Amino acid sequence: LQAMFSNERTVLLHPDSELLLQALTTKSAGDAFDLERLEMLGDAFLKQAVSIFLYCCYKDGDEGKLTKRKTSQLSNRALYRVACRLGLPEYLQNTQLDRVSWTTPSLQAAEVEPVGSPGKSQKTASNKRCQSASRQPENRPEMSTLEKPETARDKALHQSIPDKSVADSVEALIGAYLTTCGYQGALHFLDWLGVKVLPESPMSTDGPRASSKYSIFTRPTITEYNSNPQVLKRFAVQLQGFENRIGYEFSNKLYLIQALTHASYSQNRLTDCYQRLEFLGDALLDFLVTELIYSRNTNLDPGELTDLRQALVNNNIFAEIAVKHGFNKSLFQMSPEWFNKIGVFVDHVKEREARGIQISKDPFLTLSNDDEEGIEAPKVLGDIFESVAGAIFLDSGMDLVLTWRVYYRMLK
Repeated sequence: LQAMFSNERTVLLHPDSELLLQALTTKSAGDAFDLERLEMLGDAFLKQAVSIFLYCCYKDGDEGKLTKRKTSQLSNRALYRVACRLGLPEYLQNTQLDRVSWTTPSLQAAEVEPVGSPGKSQKTASNKRCQSASRQPENRPEMSTLEKPETARDKALHQSIPDKSVADSVEALIGAYLTTCGYQGALHFLDWLGVKVLPESPMSTDGPRASSKYSIFTRPTITEYNSNPQVLKRFAVQLQGFENRIGYEFSNKLYLIQALTHASYSQNRLTDCYQRLEFLGDALLDFLVTELIYSRNTNLDPGELTDLRQALVNNNIFAEIAVKHGFNKSLFQMSPEWFNKIGVFVDHVKEREARGIQISKDPFLTLSNDDEEGIEAPKVLGDIFESVAGAIFLDSGMDLVLTWRVYYRMLK
């Protein structure tokens, strides 16, 4: 992860041609490589880059509004339009090589003088077919229109590509730039694509500049609704034990207070609830875990990587880890329903620990078939596990490496 943020000259300006070819080759092409591994990495990076941008630039937007904006930017339709605007679809390889109908690009048939007609030149019917197959009529639309082939000649010259495959190739290209050009290089590639992930001006938002060398944003200030030093100190004392458990001490305690405050808790008049931080932390953890399994499991195929990612990044896993590190003890909430659900789940986790069942032994088996019945991980526990990640990220000056260092200790 640190190498991804490297500012040394060893960071390339663009991916090599081999990696670009991989990012432009779909699984349908039947080649020895395809874009699916890079697409998974690019998808996670795009999600967190857009989430950071929205969080920093839309201070008054609640989680619902932020999610709606993010969805509109990350949809397959939006990425498809980006690709078509830049003419990327015509470079995709989506069909298998047909050795029978394949023709050399721009092939021109040689003129042959027929026997018995000296000095007179004409083309044979076979040559005419070669010319016809190798030329694209002027009135025919460009290949990027992705029309469905109608004739044998069209099939030889065109390929039909689903919209989703075009969108996947955009994400794969993002993954290619991330692995070779680093974090900043991938952000600038997104900016070139026209995806809004960079601030118009580094000083366009209020508040101090982020102290992290990894951040291009001004650190957003947290809204303090009621400035009361005594109340803040009381909260800080309550949360000292939590900071010790996770191994991180907050410079601005308001971030932590907000990250642990449920919407039902009316006694916190210092900050808002955790929903905005949960929106940010969800994208951060998804990217960090995806980058880890991508770089460490080079022998796994894309399907196995996806299964592993889904097994590690879900509410059940996060909720159980949250209980093991005492997140539930520091949660500020006043909902009787959540009190009951959290209590049942905490007892279940303790029972599993007493039986020697460890979550890290097999991430695919969080609960057995017997345990699964009637036991549901409370969503609020997974939410605060994500919101605290967002809080650490902001408090550390948007230092993604430090955030991962704290969370890796809990996740491993």
